Amino acid sequence: MAVKAFDANETREMVSRVLLETPDRVDGLARYLLARTQGNPFFILELLRTLIDERVVRYEDGRCRFEQAELERVDLPDNLVDAVLRRVRDLPPSDLEVLSLAAVVGKEVQLELLSSLTTRRIEDLVGTIDRAVDHQILARDIAEEDSVAFVHDRVREAFYGRVDNVSELHGRIARELESRNPEGGGRVVYDLAYHYGRGEQSEKALDYSLKAAAMAAQSTAHDLAVHLYGQARGLLESKSQTDDPRYLDALEGLGEASRLSGKFTEAIDVLKICVRLVPKQDRLRLTRVLAKLADAHFERAEAVMATKLIERALRGVGIHLPKSRLAMRCGILWEFLVQMIHTARPRRRAKPGAPPSALEEITTRLLSRLTYISYFHDSEKTFYVYLRNLNRCENLPPSTMLAAQYALAGPIWSSIPWFWKARRDLNLGIEMSKAFNDRHQEACSYSYFISVCHLMNEPALGIEYSSKAIGILRRIGEYYDLGVAYVFREHCNSVYTRYSKAVADNEEFLRVIRDCGVPQPLTWALTYKSYHHSIAGTLTPEGLVEMQKSVDDNEAMGDKPSSIAGYGHLAFAYSRMGQLDRALSVVGHIEELMRAYDMRAPWILELWPICAEIHMEVYLRDRASDPAKAADHLERARRYCDEARRAGGKFRYVYGWAWQVSGTYWWITGRKSRALRAWDRGIRYVRHHPCDFRLGCLLREAARWIRTEDPKSRLAQEYLLEAKEAFEAADCLKDAEEVAALLHGAKQREVHRTRQALTFKRHLESLLSVTQAIGSVFDLKELLQQILSYAMEVSGSERGCILLRAEASSALELRVGSGWSREVAAKPFSYESYGVSLALIERVRQKGEALVAGAKDGGEAAEELAASGVRQAMAVPLRTKEKDLGFLYLDNQMADGVFGEEELELMKSFAIQAAVSIENTSLVQSLVEQDRLKQEMQLGQEIQQGFLPKEAPVVTGLKVAAFMQPAREIGGDYYDFILRPGNNGSSPLAVVIGDVTGKGLGAGLNMAMVKTTLLTLSREEIGLGEILTKANRILHGQMTFGTFISLLYLQWNPAMRALSFAAAGHCDPLVLRAATSKVERIPSGGIALGLIPEIESKIQERALPLAPGDHVLLFTDGVIEAQNARGEEFGMERLTEAVQRHGPRGAAGLAAGLREDVAAFIGSEAQYDDITLIVLEVDR
Repeated sequence: MAVKAFDANETREMVSRVLLETPDRVDGLARYLLARTQGNPFFILELLRTLIDERVVRYEDGRCRFEQAELERVDLPDNLVDAVLRRVRDLPPSDLEVLSLAAVVGKEVQLELLSSLTTRRIEDLVGTIDRAVDHQILARDIAEEDSVAFVHDRVREAFYGRVDNVSELHGRIARELESRNPEGGGRVVYDLAYHYGRGEQSEKALDYSLKAAAMAAQSTAHDLAVHLYGQARGLLESKSQTDDPRYLDALEGLGEASRLSGKFTEAIDVLKICVRLVPKQDRLRLTRVLAKLADAHFERAEAVMATKLIERALRGVGIHLPKSRLAMRCGILWEFLVQMIHTARPRRRAKPGAPPSALEEITTRLLSRLTYISYFHDSEKTFYVYLRNLNRCENLPPSTMLAAQYALAGPIWSSIPWFWKARRDLNLGIEMSKAFNDRHQEACSYSYFISVCHLMNEPALGIEYSSKAIGILRRIGEYYDLGVAYVFREHCNSVYTRYSKAVADNEEFLRVIRDCGVPQPLTWALTYKSYHHSIAGTLTPEGLVEMQKSVDDNEAMGDKPSSIAGYGHLAFAYSRMGQLDRALSVVGHIEELMRAYDMRAPWILELWPICAEIHMEVYLRDRASDPAKAADHLERARRYCDEARRAGGKFRYVYGWAWQVSGTYWWITGRKSRALRAWDRGIRYVRHHPCDFRLGCLLREAARWIRTEDPKSRLAQEYLLEAKEAFEAADCLKDAEEVAALLHGAKQREVHRTRQALTFKRHLESLLSVTQAIGSVFDLKELLQQILSYAMEVSGSERGCILLRAEASSALELRVGSGWSREVAAKPFSYESYGVSLALIERVRQKGEALVAGAKDGGEAAEELAASGVRQAMAVPLRTKEKDLGFLYLDNQMADGVFGEEELELMKSFAIQAAVSIENTSLVQSLVEQDRLKQEMQLGQEIQQGFLPKEAPVVTGLKVAAFMQPAREIGGDYYDFILRPGNNGSSPLAVVIGDVTGKGLGAGLNMAMVKTTLLTLSREEIGLGEILTKANRILHGQMTFGTFISLLYLQWNPAMRALSFAAAGHCDPLVLRAATSKVERIPSGGIALGLIPEIESKIQERALPLAPGDHVLLFTDGVIEAQNARGEEFGMERLTEAVQRHGPRGAAGLAAGLREDVAAFIGSEAQYDDITLIVLEVDR
């Protein structure tokens, strides 16, 4: 990477930071270093290090000091390499030799490889490494202990230059790496390409360069791919092997990688050579290269050339496009009918068979690109090519090709508009892209979703999709498509976002696209930059000139829709700046372009209201001086208003603006009632589909004309007040100031009355909407937060809380509060600490109605308020007909008179609905909780049963029987049978039984985690103790504190007819001996899993000697702790007696008998814990 030379200011800043001094105190030193180093920042640091070591630069009395004369006398190196080498003069020659070898290996060096090259053991290299680290030559890799790295490339280069036989050494390193990695896969391919390339072994260097380049391209490391393909190309040209097929591989890869890294000219030059060299009979490669060449031309904004190349390539694969308009329209009709059949019968569209061939993929890519290019200048051709390509792909098996067609559905179908079809196909494209892991097509689908959201006037959703699209495309380096995603976000920002945010987003767009060097998106970014500033009222004359140039550049590139839209924005900007003649001139140019091109792009429809506005402004200006010419402008305005309304009916993002200009036209022409209805229609729509700037414009326009009839109009005053707020919300401060000036001309008392009326009207509207909203909230905490938030907003209070009565004691409890400091909010609630007036609460309780109290009113409540620094407070009872729920309490510390009659009446009305909602929510939560517990029980039992074995295993030498009787409340009992690694039929059988602490769904889920952990570890060829030790480490990190599991893990070895076990704090197993009919209790020991992080010393594997006919009983504590109606436990004594009694019945009979005994003992009592039993019987 090229190093940027520092200038004087940057050098002074760096020196001052290193020496911790002010820039003025190091100015002389910085100028000296700049002259010696030509601004190389690494050389500056090396010289500065030397000057400090030589004590020419030193610290005295806490300040950095140096003498200019000493600087001139000191012996300093003349270049960076000498400076680095001077640093290591005291290193022994053996260290220098090792470091020189390491430099040839690369920036990062594996110690094992270095050891092999130096024929020294790693232990012997440690001293060298340590000294190199101390001298700041090497740094240890924290992630990999067996690896070191040079601290900087310049340091490495200094040692690299010391090596004489560097070519031979590179070859030796390459051979060593190849012998260590015989398969030649993974990242080592890059190292092999590098070392064989430097080792002058051209054949291997060529092979590895092409492999590494393909890997780099696949991982989107496009600059690295360019370097490696270039290296392969150079190797072949040096041997005059341009007829080698690999030469075409290198050229094709180099061209594509150059395009993806933004080097369009280089890509075109290379791909042109490739086109000339491809044999004519290699139709597939020629088509593929032409497609890539067309992409490069298109991204360099040469759409005409790209179209010619694509049509040439299509002819090569037998696809010919209609030559006449009639043929094109007939083709559209046919392909549309086919597509409707595919949409109606989607299951029949994909034929079974092999995936698409390479030729089919290239053909699809060509048609897709042609669709996109045609979109900018030929709508009929766009629709025909898209439909033909979509129908082709839907007749093939699903693939990334089809995903790409579905991605294009957004702009195609929405231009009709058919939004249902657009969204359906886009969703299919996203799903299919994810299925094929095609991140590029997934991102393109998100991009086109942004456009659809904009046209449907759902900009907030569009901005969400933009984040997904931009994130992916920036990572994979598809810069043109990245520009598309950015400009679609600009569309949404222009109608939704605050303009300060829109401007910030645009700056990001500009920065990224300038770095990529893609010209067409750059013109979009510059145009929107000026458009946003023109809306915000911050556009400068220089910005206007920049906007003019970017729009002209866009037209020169052949991007007709974007250039026409850009000219519309330019005309709007001229109009906003008062340059009406310039605006009219631009509108004239737009009209010429519209006559020349069949333009149907739906995202340029703001043109109609913009042109209507400008023509009406010219009419109003010229109607006295030139009535005939003014009438012509008015007629044109009428046509544009009609177009605007038609467009707004289909594409709602322009709806409000369309009714604004239509209202103005009808007012001017004397149809005032119709004008008022039009403005009202637009205002109501924009209020429900927020666009603050457009709302402000609508309100201001309506108010301006209404006041020409009635200067004291209350409606006009309301509109102006709301317009001012809307402009401020949009960051359009110049417009807000203009509206404020209009308001200032009215009598202040009249404005005050209007503001009061408007406020009250809004509060009533808000009350209706909020009561509807809280009526649908059934989470009590969320509901109380919403109630308090609304009450504080409407009343203007600074603090507020809701006090509700406790179910048991009826005492008031603080349930939610806002406005108190963190220190106060952290304390338990009390009236004194929170400054809440108990006297006011009591007065409200006694009177049964809401009251307002002030600190100056007198009385006990006033005294409490004054003591707490509160100026005014309001308490509102929350009650239903049947129940007193509590109080809503609001107060204000800053001013008197905040709570007036209007606020009190509003809160009274609101409290009625709030109390009903609180009561309803409490009832609903009670029902929901009951239902939740029931569902949790059912789900937990399903989980628990689903993880248990479906049947006992059949294993040589052992009979197995088991059962689990789940409790009413879910427990954590668990058992399992696992076949461990072994030979064919002699695989050992693991038998596991355990009990997770706790009850409910959590215990069931923990049991599932234990099962998964043990199942995974049992597949490893490790001992039983190690299984439990590893399981404990996993579970200790995953289970919540205080949760653990007792466990027995037994293993039956069929070949040896032996049983061994390891225990983790579980119930002792019982053994019924066949020879004596006695029951033995086997102490198990161990410690439960999950309690402490390490249990290795506490777990041991033991053998359990068994004879033929012996029975082993495993159980959980639910068996011995089962209780009857008298509260007695089943106990170990009953269990032992039952085992002896049922033992002769065999494993299955013993299990069944124990189950019957426990059930009979419990009787009708509830079972509070799972009952789990396993019986093992050794065959006789």
